[in-house]
Amino acid sequence: MSERGDTSLGNLPADWRVVQLADISTKIQDGTHFSPQSTSGPFLYLTSKNVRFGRMDIEDCSWISEQEHRGIYARCDVRYGDVLLTKDGANTGNAALNTLKQEFSLLSSVAIIRTDDQSAHSPFVLQYILSSQGQQRLKDMMAGNAITRLTLEKIRAFTLPIPPTCQQRKIARILTTLDNVIAQTEALIAKYQSIKQGLMHDLFTRGVDATGKLRPPQSEAPELYKQVDLGWIPKEWEVCQLGDCVDSLIDGPFGSNLKTEHYVTEPCVRVVRLQNISDSGYDDSDPAFISHGHANFLSRHKVICGDVLIASLGDENYPPGRSATCPVKDVRRRGKDGQSENQRGIGNKAKRMCRLDCATRRPAAQSNAADLSVLRCRCR
Repeated sequence: MSERGDTSLGNLPADWRVVQLADISTKIQDGTHFSPQSTSGPFLYLTSKNVRFGRMDIEDCSWISEQEHRGIYARCDVRYGDVLLTKDGANTGNAALNTLKQEFSLLSSVAIIRTDDQSAHSPFVLQYILSSQGQQRLKDMMAGNAITRLTLEKIRAFTLPIPPTCQQRKIARILTTLDNVIAQTEALIAKYQSIKQGLMHDLFTRGVDATGKLRPPQSEAPELYKQVDLGWIPKEWEVCQLGDCVDSLIDGPFGSNLKTEHYVTEPCVRVVRLQNISDSGYDDSDPAFISHGHANFLSRHKVICGDVLIASLGDENYPPGRSATCPVKDVRRRGKDGQSENQRGIGNKAKRMCRLDCATRRPAAQSNAADLSVLRCRCR
């Protein structure tokens, strides 16, 4: 077993060091503090919006004149392989490797970290900055500031654990390989999401025939369609208001009826919160519970398996209108009465936007929950 030792960053292998970024870098600098006057030209001009979490995004970028670029680049000469770190604004802490081989200019919201190849491997430094430990420590450095900002002084003083360079390269290679797999998977998901959107449009405007096949479009078979306020729809379809085809519409508890102090640690009655409604469906990874007694008090807001949940408020991370179906499944933890959490769940309407409410809708007798997949519904 290799020897270990206590450091300011915890217990580390004996051959690891704790260093400041300034100790392993040949240059740490931010971009221009003055907005360029030109709006076109031969050189890219990148800002914090172009530095995502682990990657660069130049789909939406600006261009500036050669004269202004030369003035900016003389001070902040970004090179291939430099670490780009967002230091100002909402995206502070985002970091990526510079994968562009051509020259470009930076705004002051982004800093470059050029590591010394003899002591540090830039992909390793990037991976540590992106790690949960690195991100938390960057947030701690900004604590108490009225404006979300990392100064160059703080960036230079940022400490990190550094193993021998051979280990750095191996660690970075492993994590970069996983990043590539994640990126490929996300690209595949985006592809199928696009396919699904097109298919949804066809299914919700053309429907299927008696054999289960997609009907021909209205332009090819006009006799199968009729025109309504929503456009062309199959003749046997009807248009109705949502309120006419649901049993009930229920939102979460208001104000003091459900607050953080009402949550309990032991699994009792599940609370459905905004973070449980993801873009891909119901997310069961962050459970919260209230007591059986308080659940009885809030019985009006009970969630039943198969209900469709709608986030009626939102923010940048949790946009409103996102929806999911409360899963029709048994779960491992059960209440004292033997009912599963999903059967006894309570929809939560919290005060703050980061814990937003879920509206509930339950279809009427003849409704099909599949047709109301954007709602919180229950089939009869």
